[in-house]
Amino acid sequence: MIKLLKLKNFRSIGEKELSLTLKPLTILVGPSGSGKSSILYFIDWLATKVTDPAIEGLVPQVKAIYGVTSFSELIHACKPEEKELDWSLRIQLSRGEITELENRVEDIDWALLGFEKPKINTLGYEVRYKKVRSRPDYFEYNLKLLIDSQRILDFTQEYKGGDYHTRFSQPPKVKPMTGTGKVLHIFQASDILSYRLENVSEWEGIEDKPENRDKLRMFSMFCKELEEILRNKLGQVHLLSALRGAVEGSAQLPTLDRVGRRGEDTLRVLGDLITSDRIERTKKANDLMFWCSVFGLRDIVAGIPKGTSTLGSHYKDEWSGLELSLPSASQGCFQVLTIIAQLLAVEPGGVMLIEEPELSLHPEYQTRLPILFADAIKNRGWQIIITTHSSFVILALARAIAGFKRKGQILGGWEEREFKLDLSDIAIYHIDRTPEEGVTRAEILELSEEGLPREGIPSFIKTERQLLGEIL
Repeated sequence: MIKLLKLKNFRSIGEKELSLTLKPLTILVGPSGSGKSSILYFIDWLATKVTDPAIEGLVPQVKAIYGVTSFSELIHACKPEEKELDWSLRIQLSRGEITELENRVEDIDWALLGFEKPKINTLGYEVRYKKVRSRPDYFEYNLKLLIDSQRILDFTQEYKGGDYHTRFSQPPKVKPMTGTGKVLHIFQASDILSYRLENVSEWEGIEDKPENRDKLRMFSMFCKELEEILRNKLGQVHLLSALRGAVEGSAQLPTLDRVGRRGEDTLRVLGDLITSDRIERTKKANDLMFWCSVFGLRDIVAGIPKGTSTLGSHYKDEWSGLELSLPSASQGCFQVLTIIAQLLAVEPGGVMLIEEPELSLHPEYQTRLPILFADAIKNRGWQIIITTHSSFVILALARAIAGFKRKGQILGGWEEREFKLDLSDIAIYHIDRTPEEGVTRAEILELSEEGLPREGIPSFIKTERQLLGEIL
């Protein structure tokens, strides 16, 4: 789970640090254009660094979603030579990961390296990046790899006198060097630096003998393992943008196990959930039928019709009882179907970023979203971060906090299930812009025992007062 995010100079987020303590369900509310989506896009951009580690890399499929043509446009005020992209991420480690890393820590000679043995709970990564004004194709940066608040790696690369200079603050015994490369690879710093970390001649005050070389190699491998954990965690991040909602009427094989950012390939994911006869897929098919029926799609089926070689899908309309092809469903059903498919298809324990899950949904269906999220969080280990303009989604949190029972369809009949969230599972942030500079800021809202904002949602209250004043 992403526990903490701090960010400067990304899109509408300016020099003043935006800090968010994230929970299993984090809800971002506020005016249009306030920067809610920018927070989701940043986390999604970090996830793309797992496969495209160069800091300025921007995979083509996200450009349209982010509304940019180059990485420079993601920097605040589009001024990468003036603004430092500065961010910090904290990941909560699982009990198994903590135990494994504690064993690794015991094997390392921390006194030889020049700092104390760390205590393991969270894993952190911090990067501060800025283009060199005189050489726009060059940049300077500082990178930190942390366990809890203790720095394991901390180094700075600066461009001076026509060359790069790298100096380490942690480990403190690593010598400065000149002439390093200009490409920063996020989450791969330990790989790039492994030669220096494992070479005794690059360290001050360490005698060159076999046991010391082994100890340095062990430390280098430990740093690589930490970054590998970060890559794996961020590889489980999935964005569903507001551009989703187009579900295909037919699709080519093979089936797939995840939905795209725009909701593409939803039908192929449904085929994967329904057509497989494996035991775990049977459970997922039951869950799919349950949640589809909750949102108005009964008897949903996906498969290969006779006489064809393509996937198709149909459902029973809850109003008329007619069997219809999937493209006949409402736009609201398409919207929520992409969310359901993603939550069920992908391996549990990931992070789901959803822009406005209430899109095209009637208020009654909007109130059912919190129990869908409760099921994903409690039974599948998901962390869910959403933006919303829906007061119904917020109000329905009270149902999930109190515990809510709901009937839904499964293979061969109907089943009642109960869903519940704890108050500690939820955080609601009001996102808006500062009146002076117009930059994004975040205010965490205090919640009542029922899970509702005690003082309401500021921008919602403002609009309600204006309307009521005009009416009354």
